[in-house]
Parts: sequence; C-alpha cells; structure tokens
Amino acid sequence: MYKYMFNLFALLLVLLTFNNILLLNEETLILISFVAFSWLFNENVGLTIKTSLNKRCHGIKNSLETSFKEVSVSLDNSIKSKHKFWALFYNFQQLAKHYLRFIYATVGWFSDHKLKITRASFLKHLQFVSRAEKQVSRLLFLLLIEKLKDVTLLRNFYCLKIKIPYFLSLHAVNVRQCIHSIKFS
Repeated sequence: MYKYMFNLFALLLVLLTFNNILLLNEETLILISFVAFSWLFNENVGLTIKTSLNKRCHGIKNSLETSFKEVSVSLDNSIKSKHKFWALFYNFQQLAKHYLRFIYATVGWFSDHKLKITRASFLKHLQFVSRAEKQVSRLLFLLLIEKLKDVTLLRNFYCLKIKIPYFLSLHAVNVRQCIHSIKFS
C-alpha cells in the first residue's frame, strides 16, 4: 500500500511540475527531498523507533509511577512518624502530670507520716524527760536529806561533844528560833 502511495505521489509531483503549478526551485527541491527522506526514514526505521520510544515511554512511565508510589509511601511514613511523635509527646506530657501528682501525693503522705512519727516520738521523749526529771528530783531530794542529816549530826557532834564555842552559840540561836516559831504558830 505504501508503494502504491509513493508511486501516486511521484506521479502527482511530475504532473504538477509539467503544468507549472509547482516550481522547481531550490526550496521546493529541498522540501521534496526532506519529505521523501522523512517518508523513507519512517518506512524503514519508523517502526523500530516507535517501538524503542514506546519502551522508553513505558519505562519512564513505570519509573514515574514507582517513584510516585515511593514518595507517597515515604510521605505516609513521615506523617505516621509525626503522628507517633506527637502521640509520644502527649504521652510524655501525661506521664509528667501523673508523676507530679504522684510526687505531691507521696510528699503529702510522707509529711503526714513524718508528723505522726514526730508527734509519737516527741510524746515518748517528753514522757521520758518527765520520768527522768521526777527521778532526778527524788534523787536530789534524798541526797539533800542525806547531806542535811550529815550536817546536823556534825553540828551536834561539834556542839555537844567537842564543845566549840561558835557551834554552841549557833545552837542557842537555833533553839531560840525554834521556840519562837512554835509560839507564833
């Protein structure tokens, strides 16, 4: 069919040239040569070029689709990781709030517990100090009585047995004071 068209085209060209409808100058000849070359090139090599270009087109199309899918997957992963990051950030905020509540509750409990322990131990210490004070006062009272007994015994000894004048005059003054206190009481 192409050969038939080529023959028809050649015949038409010859007819137009002889009728002076088509002038044979340089531009026209270059145009005719170019059209003939293009047509012959298309006839002989056109199918292979078309096949090669189709293969390249499909390859480029496939690579674009693949890269689009990869970009889409990458963007989805990026969005998911950002959502996970924000979820993690939110979880850390919640953890911090719970931690602070726990710390406040623990500190409150420990302060109450420490206050109770301190009160109990303070009461025990206060009771211990009170008992120790009573025992010390008893001991001091007994020691004082013992010392006063010793002093009175020594005074009586110095006054009655040894007859030292100083102690005799003290004894007389003491007897007078005792009599005076008995009279007025």
